[in-house]
Amino acid sequence: MENISNIYSTSDFVDYISKQYNYDNKLSEILVVIINGMLDYYGEERKKEIYEAFSDNYIHIQEENENPTQYLTEYFGDLFEFNTNPSIITCGELSRSTMKNRKIKTKKIVYITEHFKDVDLKKTDVFSDVSLQVLIHELNHCIKGNWEGRVLNDNEFEIANGLNHTVFSTLHDPYDIVSDTYENIEEAINTVQEYDIFKIITGRNPVPYGSYKNIQKVMRKMLSNYPKLYSVIIDSEFNHDNNWLNYIGEENALALDNTFKKDVLSQQKLIQYDSIFDDSKEIVDNIGSVISSK
Repeated sequence: MENISNIYSTSDFVDYISKQYNYDNKLSEILVVIINGMLDYYGEERKKEIYEAFSDNYIHIQEENENPTQYLTEYFGDLFEFNTNPSIITCGELSRSTMKNRKIKTKKIVYITEHFKDVDLKKTDVFSDVSLQVLIHELNHCIKGNWEGRVLNDNEFEIANGLNHTVFSTLHDPYDIVSDTYENIEEAINTVQEYDIFKIITGRNPVPYGSYKNIQKVMRKMLSNYPKLYSVIIDSEFNHDNNWLNYIGEENALALDNTFKKDVLSQQKLIQYDSIFDDSKEIVDNIGSVISSK
């Protein structure tokens, strides 16, 4: 494969991957816009990582009458049932990893359901905007999860999507999840980024929706108060390290993630939970004190 970082323009790059994966014109046009928005947001210094992620990850648009469960089961084979509930799939960045002889092998896909047909860059209606935001959200996960993983020992390995790190044990089939950390913090940050990239692309304010609308507000306020923290977080998201934890303190990070989890679950299960902003204030203040002491 040619060195994709040497492909100068986004249009040329999307032409390259569209031929590789047989993307149609609509998806290709939208990818040019989204990738340009990502480059504006993250900076040209992230161009290599962004290009590699789109080159390594196949984007599949659900076809008419296609059953997502059946398609993904065939795509992943025996790996699909592991850690997956097919009934909740709407649009997602999905990957399944195995380890043999201390070598990790990962298969990936970005699966987009038929609501993709609502995306129209020339429209300003809520259906088009939310569909575009969902697409940006999942593709943003994609660029931060394009990592080969880390072998921890003969029986355990680690994968990551941004700040969300998962450790698997291969002693049983299916694999056991040893730990799965900071998923809710990563979702909050990813939603902040989704909103910002959407605004870069369209010039419009995003539509608040879904389970992460409250936690993104808390995260946005914290990041705006501590811009250096956001720089550290972005580096850790792309480098898959724990420098951000050293910056704010692991105890604070766990407390914030648990508070975010309560709010996400309340949104998903329609349970009343009004204290996300109150519950997170003390934690955010603690994080501020740690940052100020550095």
